[in-house]
Amino acid sequence: MMDAISFGNRLLRKLGLQDCGPQGERIGWQIEAVDDSPELAKDSPGCACFRNSTIYLRRSALKGGEHRGEPFSGTELVQHEVAHALTGLPDHDKIFDAALSKVESVSHSISYSPASVEDPEQVLRDAIGKMTATGFKTLVVQKMTPEQFHAAVWSRSTGLIFKKLLVAAGLTDADVPGGRLTPKWSK
Repeated sequence: MMDAISFGNRLLRKLGLQDCGPQGERIGWQIEAVDDSPELAKDSPGCACFRNSTIYLRRSALKGGEHRGEPFSGTELVQHEVAHALTGLPDHDKIFDAALSKVESVSHSISYSPASVEDPEQVLRDAIGKMTATGFKTLVVQKMTPEQFHAAVWSRSTGLIFKKLLVAAGLTDADVPGGRLTPKWSK
């Protein structure tokens, strides 16, 4: 598993909160591991600072810990703070819950390092197979028009894989654009 900082930076890029400039410099939100910071409350393992678009993570919390009686992993800490960056708010309300759900869904596609895996496609299929139909639908299917969905299902190069992923995620006809997991093939 990649370290929490690398995971967080990949997550920020995937969500459009960070980009690379012409010289490869990071633009947008940053993540910084610190021993202490004026931005961090004494008992807090991390925070999203909106003033300077930086997520501060306490170095001692990067491998996980406990906050207010709740255990967390380094990945969960990163996801939590990225959700704050996504909302632009410090609150823990319905808006935050929706952002955290989106962050968790996106996390599934980047939570492994392809260089360390013999068959990245199998790892991806396994990860999607563990997702709920709602998570997969939110991550992939809802962003498609019925025409795009049709093209993905009947693609010569990826159609079979895509159909397997749909089945692995437990989706049904009602979950997909156009209302059919395998739409009619047009010649």
